[in-house]
Amino acid sequence: MSQRLPALHLLRLFESAARQESFKKAGEELNLTPSAISHQIKALEEQLGFPLFVRSARGVKLSTGGKDYYHVVHAVFQELERGTRKVLSRHSAPRLRITTNPSFANNIILPHLGDFEAAHPGLDVEIGSSSDLVDLRSTDVDLAIRYGDGNWPGLVVQKLCDVRVAPVCSPDFAARHELQELAQYSTVPLINLTGYEGMWHRWARYYDLPKPDNRRQMTYETYDGGIQAAIRGLGLAIALLEMESPLLKQKMLITPFDVVMSIDEALYVVYQPVDSERAELLAFVEWLRGLILKEMNCIHQSP
Repeated sequence: MSQRLPALHLLRLFESAARQESFKKAGEELNLTPSAISHQIKALEEQLGFPLFVRSARGVKLSTGGKDYYHVVHAVFQELERGTRKVLSRHSAPRLRITTNPSFANNIILPHLGDFEAAHPGLDVEIGSSSDLVDLRSTDVDLAIRYGDGNWPGLVVQKLCDVRVAPVCSPDFAARHELQELAQYSTVPLINLTGYEGMWHRWARYYDLPKPDNRRQMTYETYDGGIQAAIRGLGLAIALLEMESPLLKQKMLITPFDVVMSIDEALYVVYQPVDSERAELLAFVEWLRGLILKEMNCIHQSP
């Protein structure tokens, strides 16, 4: 009789701990304590008859046997996930879960989502808006739209568009401070955004301007919070123009200096390799590319 295989939940614990070489991170991913992860891994090691990890005061590392077993288990879970998706796509109503930040969701996707849904009846599209970076491997999210450098290992990363930035504010704020010249940026309250630190310094270097006065900066935890503060007339913020085109067209925000800066970061779509052939996902990406192109043309044509 063949040896009884380890329980599936033990293999899931091992896959997470091995992938990250950390019981703590595995616990965070699976909503368990590190001690619970350690206890279950030890039970798995006893069943297998060899150590999976080398433990030390600094943490854990995969043993030689652990590395070999990780490749096996990881491949099994990938195949299980791929097969499950295929069966679901054949026997259940297709569903697409998408995550992006609130500005992109509210300004770009949601006003036009009805057009996509009309072209794809029966497809259930869920849009989640959050400023947090979602781990696609441990959630049921299918597609993420991210701003950054495109370096997300283990995922399929496709550029949507390059990004330009510019100072924006409310029309009232611009009139109140009589904003006309570029150098005036350092004389008014600036809105600084967590996660976008240093953007004002990059702006100053790009246009050879004096460094901003840190004492005149207000910091907001999210990009969207900073944009809302700019709309309320609290300061001058640097915006990603490709995400704020509707607000600019509606004159809720304006670019008082009529200048822009190109940056290395971009907007990307990100998804798991196992989803590379999902028709509904690829259709949404293609639709989104066309939508972004239309919005960018509107920006370029704006006075």
